[in-house]
Amino acid sequence: MVNSYAGAPGLESTADAMVKAITVDKSQLVYKTTTDAKVGPTVLGMIPDRAFDSMVLRIIRGALDS
Repeated sequence: MVNSYAGAPGLESTADAMVKAITVDKSQLVYKTTTDAKVGPTVLGMIPDRAFDSMVLRIIRGALDS
């Protein structure tokens, strides 16, 4: 079984965003707290849907084989 949480960011970034959201005068609707959340949409916009689907299927199949 693959340990998906091994490289995951800690809770600090989310906790910091929550504190910021409740202490600022005008909070944002969404706070992106991880690098994946910040960079992901840009990267997804640069690759074709079929390529993305192929990557996801490869990842899923690899996880199932483990």
